[in-house]
Amino acid sequence: MKYFIVLDTEFISLRKGGQPFQIAMSAFKLSETNLIKISDFNVYITLRKGYYLNHYVKEYTGVTEEKLQDEGIYPDMATNQLLDYLLNFNPKETVLVGWDPINDIKMLNRLLNHDEEWLDISKLQWFDLAKSYSRLNNIPSGQTKSLTYAVETYGITNENAHDAVADCKVTYELFKKMIEIHGLSEVVKDFVKERKPKYKKVRA
Repeated sequence: MKYFIVLDTEFISLRKGGQPFQIAMSAFKLSETNLIKISDFNVYITLRKGYYLNHYVKEYTGVTEEKLQDEGIYPDMATNQLLDYLLNFNPKETVLVGWDPINDIKMLNRLLNHDEEWLDISKLQWFDLAKSYSRLNNIPSGQTKSLTYAVETYGITNENAHDAVADCKVTYELFKKMIEIHGLSEVVKDFVKERKPKYKKVRA
């Protein structure tokens, strides 16, 4: 493991599918047991036809359709930007870190493979920080705690929860704090490597 990319997504989920509307990532180079930040990625994504932000999502994230129209880019552009960012890192040396990231994986795959199959992101190397937290804090199986709960137990506050950038930041801070207290090898004990991903050339 040479690089860790901490990430979070905000998304909508409807019966006909779903779509991320914000993706945030921060990349870190591992130097012994220290994480050194090397880059950030954040993008808002306009909604595809037929998708909308319901009242709950607006209240939960603070994002509105107006914000997406003003600051968002089209899904195809977001796909290209996401792939361009990920291709900066050797997949053999890079681990994606998320808090209970099953929905992040699902939504990123829907973005990346909506029209053509570019990348099955689940085949990258993933580390679920929630599983490590549960093991190290004796949380019973099947009782995954929220990110907000977890960071508070380590004395970390999230003042803007459910914004992808803020959640990405506190996920990193929690990861860092857990490494400081428990040691890197103990924190990543649950990590399982996946198969090498296959990329397809991105349209210019």
